[in-house]
Amino acid sequence: MNSQTIQDPLLNTVLPSDSLKIKKVLSDGSSAWAGVFVILLAIAFGVYCYFMGQSVYDDYKWKGSYTEINANIDGSCKSRMVIFTDCNVSITYGGIKYKKDFAFVDFSTKDYEVVALQSRLNPSKISLDLAIDKIPSRIFIVALFVAISLGMLWFGCVALFRNAPRMNKIINAINNNGGMQLALYQCDIAEWEKKKCVRYQLDIDGKQEEIRYAVAKKKKAILPIFITISDVDYALVVKDLNSGYFAVVDNGLNRFVMNKKDRKELRSRIDHYIAQQS
Repeated sequence: MNSQTIQDPLLNTVLPSDSLKIKKVLSDGSSAWAGVFVILLAIAFGVYCYFMGQSVYDDYKWKGSYTEINANIDGSCKSRMVIFTDCNVSITYGGIKYKKDFAFVDFSTKDYEVVALQSRLNPSKISLDLAIDKIPSRIFIVALFVAISLGMLWFGCVALFRNAPRMNKIINAINNNGGMQLALYQCDIAEWEKKKCVRYQLDIDGKQEEIRYAVAKKKKAILPIFITISDVDYALVVKDLNSGYFAVVDNGLNRFVMNKKDRKELRSRIDHYIAQQS
């Protein structure tokens, strides 16, 4: 989508005359805090993958030395999304309790009968015959989870180190250049409402950059403010006239730094403008 906006003189009277600031909102998809959270989540997920991989490696390393033992086995296996099965089992042997958690892919719906195993070469290694049989499938699960963890890490780094600085530049320009005005950005309302994230292009430092805005259909407050004029759809944006940078205005006006009273008054002015266009 292009970055063309339309200035309407009537919109110039909508914003308060005193100094007004805007801020990033979560829908910008570039929150630094969101990036930090996703990175930390990716690291935590990676640590989980490490221990899961270590368990697979131990079973693979000692599988040729396992023999059956008479141990008390307590736990269960649950299927998720039809084919993913995870097992949480406690094995009590020689007065010591061993935890055995593992996951694998299995299309079977039958119950599992398991036998406890102990390595002849390393008696501290206790496992289950089911865990040994499912080693190839468990390797696949670990690889899948590692890929997901890396994907989350990449997403977090993009949000933190690329999108957040880019959005900060836009916000700072709108706040500090002295040319803040409301404007209309031509869009397709039906198309925007279908998407979870809409994109538009801005020329930033001579380079076309993609800006994102998340459309949360279930949260009306963070939907864009849509206006239809002469059968043409627009989204309301706040724009810096000097740089041409703009940001989407959300339905709850959380984009603006103001108290509830001022926000309510601004909303009333915007609604009055929209009513004039119908």
